[in-house]
Amino acid sequence: LKAGVRVADVGCGGGGMLIQFARSFPKYVFHGFEVSAEAVSLARFELGKARLDNVVIHEADEAIGSRDCDGFDIILTYDVLDDAHDPIYIMVAVKQALKPDSGVWILGDVLCKPSTRENIVSNPAAAVGYAFSTCLWMSCGLSYPGGLGLGTLGLTTPVAKKMLGKVGFGGIEVVLKKDLVRWFLVRIR
Repeated sequence: LKAGVRVADVGCGGGGMLIQFARSFPKYVFHGFEVSAEAVSLARFELGKARLDNVVIHEADEAIGSRDCDGFDIILTYDVLDDAHDPIYIMVAVKQALKPDSGVWILGDVLCKPSTRENIVSNPAAAVGYAFSTCLWMSCGLSYPGGLGLGTLGLTTPVAKKMLGKVGFGGIEVVLKKDLVRWFLVRIR
C-alpha cells in the first residue's frame, strides 16, 4: 500500500483501534472522529502515550468532509450506525468525505438476521443484545426527533443496503462475517 493514504475512523471512541492502525501503517495519515467528549479526551490521552505523529483526533462536530484535502481514501466505522440517532446523516457525511472515484468505506456492525426469531435461533447472545438495545441503544437513538432507533440488531444486511443505496452508495458487499461482526465494503456509485 502506498504512502500518504488518508484514513478516517468515524466513531473512534477512545482511539484503541485507530492507534493500532496508525502503528501498523506509519506512512498513512489517520483522523479519528468521535461525538463523546469523554472518549475524545481518552483518545487524545492514549495518543499522547503512544507518541504517534500520524493521528489527529477531532470532535464529531467537526465535519469529516471539511478537511483541507481531496477526501479520504478509506473511512472506517465499527459498531456506530446501529446506535446513532441519525445513521443517514453519518452515511451522507461519509459519502461527502470519501474520494469520489477511489475511496472505500469499511463498515463493521453487529452481525444480525432480518427477524427477531432468526437472531435468537442463530445467536445465543441475541437475547442479551436485545435487552441492552431496548434499555440503552434504542433509547439513545429515539431520544432525538426523527431518530431511527435501529438498535443492536436492527442494521440487517437488507436494511443497510437499502439505506446506503438511498444515500447514493453502490457496490455494497459483505466481505467478512466473523465473531458476530459483519463487514461491508462500500463504494460510491
